[in-house]
Amino acid sequence: MDLIKLLSDVAKRVNEKIPGINSGGCCVFAAEVYPYLKGLGLKPKIRVADRFIVKECTIEKVRRKVNDRGNIDDWNDNGLWFGHVVCEFEYKGKSYFFDSKKVYVKKEECEGVLKFNLYKGNLTYNEGVMLASSSRGWNRSFDRKQIQKMRDTLEKQFRKVYDLMNG
Repeated sequence: MDLIKLLSDVAKRVNEKIPGINSGGCCVFAAEVYPYLKGLGLKPKIRVADRFIVKECTIEKVRRKVNDRGNIDDWNDNGLWFGHVVCEFEYKGKSYFFDSKKVYVKKEECEGVLKFNLYKGNLTYNEGVMLASSSRGWNRSFDRKQIQKMRDTLEKQFRKVYDLMNG
């Protein structure tokens, strides 16, 4: 089976169940998807993007200044803004970028479609989970009451992916 197509189908299903998830729920999606990607033997990274990035601003440099890694305001105050969050992974020698809309085949496609640039570096899984656990600083149009529905949908969809990949 084609893993990239299967993952795109997962994104499509989540988007159908939770319209507007990318408007405030992208970090939640990335934090929830990360362990599933690891379960497929991939090495996911949680990447952050924004419209305007200062070249010198990297996640690693900002991380050193942040006191509370679960506080988005602390990251913002130190120059890192969360316009969008995606999971990046490598598969068969290529990098892919996965959000709740689709799997982007390359960085340029991801940045071009989303109109964002990716910061250098990545969040740790724990940082992603901590940031996703709070509504503070995220677009309020995402209804956080839908997080459980997203989890249920992801569990069901990834069960199918695992079955097909291990078939």
